[in-house]
Amino acid sequence: MKRQWRLYLLTFGFALGSAANILADGPNLTTVEFPGAILTNAFGINNRGDIVGNFMNADQSDHGFLLSGGQYTTIDFPGATLPRPTRSISAATFVGRYTLDGASRCYLVTGFRPACVAGD
Repeated sequence: MKRQWRLYLLTFGFALGSAANILADGPNLTTVEFPGAILTNAFGINNRGDIVGNFMNADQSDHGFLLSGGQYTTIDFPGATLPRPTRSISAATFVGRYTLDGASRCYLVTGFRPACVAGD
């Protein structure tokens, strides 16, 4: 008889857990929007929550960005257009693409120190 009650309690526990998952709030959605930009694209996020992407200003100029610790930092590759950081390994290391003289190239940035990164 004790085993039967244990089975009932175990089944009740699974049912309760499933109901809690079904009735739980949905995912948390956060807007990623570079201040003053007319277009923002996010391309990568790391385990720490650092996000990289690009944005466009009203003058149609493109720039890369890092969002880390709630602070946006502009990332521009000298002389290039269409900078697109695509993957953040950490706030100090990321990879991306840019266009220079009509050719698309990839880049790796290491040792990047944004002005304000929480925890650094």
